[in-house]
Amino acid sequence: MSVIKKDIAIVGAGVSGLALCLALQEDFQVALIDPIEPQTTWPKDKPALRQSALNLSSKALFEKLGVWDSIMDYHHGRYRSMHVWDHISGADITMDASEVAESYLGYIIENRVLCAALWQHITAKSIEHPCYGVFGSKLDSITKVGECWQLTTQDGVQIEAPLVVAADGARSWLRQELNFTSVSGSYEQSALVALVEHQKPHAQCASQVFLPEGPLAFLPQHDPHYSSIVWTMEPEQAQRHLELSNDDFNQALSQAFSAQLGACKLVGEKHSRGVFPLHYHHAKCYFKDQVVLLADAGHQIHPLAGQGMNLGLADVAALALQLQKAKAKKRPFYTDHVLRGYQQQRYKHNQTTLMAMNTFKKLFSNDHAPSVLLRSFGLKSANKLGFIKRYCIKQALYGQD
Repeated sequence: MSVIKKDIAIVGAGVSGLALCLALQEDFQVALIDPIEPQTTWPKDKPALRQSALNLSSKALFEKLGVWDSIMDYHHGRYRSMHVWDHISGADITMDASEVAESYLGYIIENRVLCAALWQHITAKSIEHPCYGVFGSKLDSITKVGECWQLTTQDGVQIEAPLVVAADGARSWLRQELNFTSVSGSYEQSALVALVEHQKPHAQCASQVFLPEGPLAFLPQHDPHYSSIVWTMEPEQAQRHLELSNDDFNQALSQAFSAQLGACKLVGEKHSRGVFPLHYHHAKCYFKDQVVLLADAGHQIHPLAGQGMNLGLADVAALALQLQKAKAKKRPFYTDHVLRGYQQQRYKHNQTTLMAMNTFKKLFSNDHAPSVLLRSFGLKSANKLGFIKRYCIKQALYGQD
């Protein structure tokens, strides 16, 4: 079998990998590699467990890529406000988009919807700017051949490219295979996710309560009586909740949320709940020898602020810009100089966000009196002081430093 030569090989056809492919498709010859081809259809009665909160910076990227309108064709949630409170002290903060002259704070969209819309646009654009898709088999090896990397799948397909982008997720095979050094650990928590129906309408408000075991978030869906939940707790507790009957689970959920939205009812059968262990990691360097880490392959944070997807998409925008600038100047796009520009643009913000999430997790996931007093003071102060609240809102909206 002959070797397929491209400019860039993107390993991973998740949201970030697909977004980067679409961003680069007109300027570079791109190969997209993943064991599974992106799906564009799915059973209508099967709730999606994987959903993401998108801020306005992520929206702007999708608009630039020409895919936002296609995303909006699917059902999606959007929220104008956020209400966060502490279960023990009752201290809270409410943030509204009107406080910074915006219509919405963000959007709640299924990951499968993002992938479907991106893949449809990649396929449509491939008529004039072909994207070579390699699906159906995992990578078996990666070997340096001259100035290029040669990637071989388990069924023998060989791709050769001077630049490889690892967009293969938090458990990145490429990051491990090429021995990128990372700081990593477990949060010693799991996230239980599900789609629920509630008596009271959510009024386009994203809500989160900090319980001693971890945060419980309700993310508004298109239907005002539906929300996606992310319930963080100790792994053993999450497993017990996963195994509860629907009735017992509904009762436990309603009680944990203090019936803020009335009685809650799980949508779908018992198997429609999912539990995901929570870990963090951050690579000490995002690039090495013409391989660059993107999104979750380079960093993973706690989901309590819903910023994981936004950080990854900000990586996409930054990397695409650096590669396109090099191309426009007719310089090699795979050099350390170019990739260092990407790292300089993204590393500090990603590191700051990771540290902030780790601090929040430690501060809010316990019932120790000093922590309760400190977080109560913080929430009350932020709610009263307009400049602090506006800063918090802009962080949620744009991911600004």
